Amino acid sequence: VDQFRSVVTDSCIGCGSCVSACAFGALKMEEKKVIYNSKACMACGHCFAICPKGAIVFKEFTAEQADALKTEAQLQNAIQQRRSIRSFKSELISQEDLKKLINVAKFCPSAKNTRTTQFLVISREIMDQIQFDIASSVNAKLAEIQKVQDIVFRGAKQMIIAIQPSENSEMFRQDATIALTTIELAAVSEGFGTFWGGFVHGACMKNKDIAKKMGVKEGFDVVGCLAIGVPNIKYQRPVLREDMEVEFM
Repeated sequence: VDQFRSVVTDSCIGCGSCVSACAFGALKMEEKKVIYNSKACMACGHCFAICPKGAIVFKEFTAEQADALKTEAQLQNAIQQRRSIRSFKSELISQEDLKKLINVAKFCPSAKNTRTTQFLVISREIMDQIQFDIASSVNAKLAEIQKVQDIVFRGAKQMIIAIQPSENSEMFRQDATIALTTIELAAVSEGFGTFWGGFVHGACMKNKDIAKKMGVKEGFDVVGCLAIGVPNIKYQRPVLREDMEVEFM
């Protein structure tokens, strides 16, 4: 049995929501029926989470099992409902709201309480200026795709960039991951959508000129990127996962 298996049941109404949510083309519509290609699937579970009828069984988990996870605990719901959003509305998040979200991170733990992480918020204008530089830094194929489809920024209008002094060790750089994760959960709880900008982060590590175009100061490195916006897509339930492996020694 394919470990990434998704099964489309007879309750499917052919609305196409799962096809729209699939970033890797593992699902397609044929005569109002959803066809699943397991070879293209990365097991993200977006199809399972978005289906309005709960028609998809994912790794043997059903929608009924996922719906039973819903709780009154706001933080737990935010963690369970968090999804990488790849479709955004055109409206911007206000600077005031972005500042509120980012300032949640001031309550995060920090190595030796140094708190050296700083933040930039880049606009779509800057994204448009650097998108092809970023795509080209990954590979030529992505650069070609970027000409017709925004793979790098997925249509987001704003991105939060975490920066730290270049001399910081790895211990301190973990602060940025903690901070961005906290910001992401705060954003989800407020109804915003996010995804981690791995292409952007990787490109900035390779090419300092890209970071400079984003407004990164001399002597600072990009240590994390989080795209953010108003989601154009609504997921119905969390994706169920196997329990974490834990050993007590």
